[in-house]
Amino acid sequence: MFLKKTLLLIPLVIGLLLVLSCSGSKESQTFLEQPANEVEAVKQPPMDEEHQETVEGVEQTNEAEAETEVEATVSFSENIQPILEEACARCHTGVGPGSTHARLETASDISAYAFAIAAVVEAEVMPPWPASNLSVPFANDMSLSEQDRNLIIEWVRQGAPIDADPSTPIHPSKAVQSLDSYDQEILPIGSYDGELGQTDEYRCFIFDPELTEETYLTEYQFIPDQEEVVHHLVGYRVSAKYRERANELSGSDGQGGWSCFGGTGLGENRIVTLWGPGTGAVRYP
Repeated sequence: MFLKKTLLLIPLVIGLLLVLSCSGSKESQTFLEQPANEVEAVKQPPMDEEHQETVEGVEQTNEAEAETEVEATVSFSENIQPILEEACARCHTGVGPGSTHARLETASDISAYAFAIAAVVEAEVMPPWPASNLSVPFANDMSLSEQDRNLIIEWVRQGAPIDADPSTPIHPSKAVQSLDSYDQEILPIGSYDGELGQTDEYRCFIFDPELTEETYLTEYQFIPDQEEVVHHLVGYRVSAKYRERANELSGSDGQGGWSCFGGTGLGENRIVTLWGPGTGAVRYP
């Protein structure tokens, strides 16, 4: 973890989560046959100008509707690509944290994932933004507008056509922010290799800035070395009086850190840092 100035000496304890028949029946139809000698040919009267104009009007309307349908076709290059480059490419290209799950680096990649993209977009699972729109607006809102969401869904309903070269690269319009400079780099005490059979783990580690005077945290950036398994991070400010207990827990099961859930297990849980996939440098006002 890189810190631009840091908080009052107190170890930061970080928790990791390995998370990462239709049955149809035809309606019976009865055809009534008439004896041949009873069938009369009905001669249609000639069409007058009024009827002719009406028919022509209907034909013109049908043509206009067909043109409207063509115009309503959602374009990948004009409509969909800009949305995905704005909202998805930052995490799902290059070394982005979402690339291990779905890599969207070309138009062809997006075509392959089209139906999955529509499913998570319609369910409002992606882009990840759990905040409600009932509160005041948040900075760096990652959610899609209703218009953009509907465009993606409609594009997939139309068969997700790609009107571009399949190798067209997808470039994020916004890069993950990083710290240009920092005062201190802090590494965790100990390492953890995981436990077989565990699909969901929380692990706490000590991050000690070794401060001797009151200091304020103004910026930070967390960089996980195992993006495939680290789902999120929570950093706690813990009083120095709990350091001895933290030392006892750390490595007590033969590996670095200790198992924890819902906090540090030290009796004090004041959150100061957070990280999730797609999170870059965080700057406090």
